[in-house]
Amino acid sequence: MYVETIFSETIEGVDYLYWYSVQGEDGIELHESSHWLDAKHTEFWESCIDSAFAPVDLTEQLTMMPTRVLDSMRPLT
Repeated sequence: MYVETIFSETIEGVDYLYWYSVQGEDGIELHESSHWLDAKHTEFWESCIDSAFAPVDLTEQLTMMPTRVLDSMRPLT
């Protein structure tokens, strides 16, 4: 996992979360991990995420990132 960000907003008294991550190739699924932080993510998901709400793939409009940050996320060859 390179970057993981959660945004929140409240609209008409309803709280919404937006979650995205930048991950490397060949990562394992959250439910397959034994890492303590992934267990906390699962706990959060089960208590806060409405599984009846269908996820939507958003269309990226723009990404800006300094070259030094982008370069640091590239795998070593």
